[in-house]
Amino acid sequence: MENFQTVRGVKDLLPEELGKMRFIEQQAALVCKNACYEEISVPIFEFAELFEKPLGETSDIVTKENYVFQDRSNNTLMLRPEGTTGVVRAAINES
Repeated sequence: MENFQTVRGVKDLLPEELGKMRFIEQQAALVCKNACYEEISVPIFEFAELFEKPLGETSDIVTKENYVFQDRSNNTLMLRPEGTTGVVRAAINES
C-alpha cells in the first residue's frame, strides 16, 4: 500500500493529543458559559463573495490560501479561512 501523507497545513490528531485538545475545548466552553456566552456554528463553506469583498479579491488569503470550487449551480464557494465573517453573516441574517 502506498504511504500517503497529510495535506500541507493539516495533521492527524492521535488519541493522546486529541484528549488534550478536547480538555482545552471543554475548559474554554465552561469559561464562556460562565460568562453567559452562547455557542454558534457556521457552515464550513460559504459563497466566495462573502470573503472577497471584505478581504479584497487580490489578498493572499483569497488568492493563495483557500480552497475554492463551483457547486452544481455554478456558484463559487470557498472553505472558510476564518470564522468571524460567517458569524457576522449569520448575525445579520438572523436579526
